[in-house]
Amino acid sequence: MSARADRAAATRTRILDAVRALVSEGVFHDATVEEIAARAGVTRVTIYRTFGSKHELLEGLSWHMLAKARIDLVDTAHQHPDVRVAVRRVLRANCRMFADLAEGMLIALELSRYDADMRAVIDASYHGRRHRSMEALAARVVKEGAAAPGWARNHIADALVVLSSHEAFQTLVERRGHSVDAAGELLYRLAGAFFAQ
Repeated sequence: MSARADRAAATRTRILDAVRALVSEGVFHDATVEEIAARAGVTRVTIYRTFGSKHELLEGLSWHMLAKARIDLVDTAHQHPDVRVAVRRVLRANCRMFADLAEGMLIALELSRYDADMRAVIDASYHGRRHRSMEALAARVVKEGAAAPGWARNHIADALVVLSSHEAFQTLVERRGHSVDAAGELLYRLAGAFFAQ
């Protein structure tokens, strides 16, 4: 990277750190662009030049958190040729991703309940993408003859959506005290309900 690109990346990171702090404090929506800029140590013009709008700040934060969480590892897990191994790896990688996202995911999910802009971001990045990938994984389970009798593709997809949810992860890790890896294994054992014996 050039020195200019390095400075631009550092500025973007400072802005996103300021947005994350304001969201964590519950004051992002009341903050003006000038206040966000001051918190980041940049000008209002820099905010608009870098992101364009407050909505794009939230979207940028969401994608920044996802990028740091290595969603590519979840995608790679989906590609395993053995569908049972793929399900195990997907659920474990998903748990690791949620652990990497930490409070950022909770903030984004909570904010999406009240903010239409954040809801749109979460629908595209968390719900939509995850649901589509779990539907594809469920189709593989059925196509490869690994589904237990009575388990249709849509029911397997429903189970995978629940098992891969942040709520399932949070319950097992934060409420029940499981480690991240143990939570992934337990979720896989629960997935065994739809696998043929």
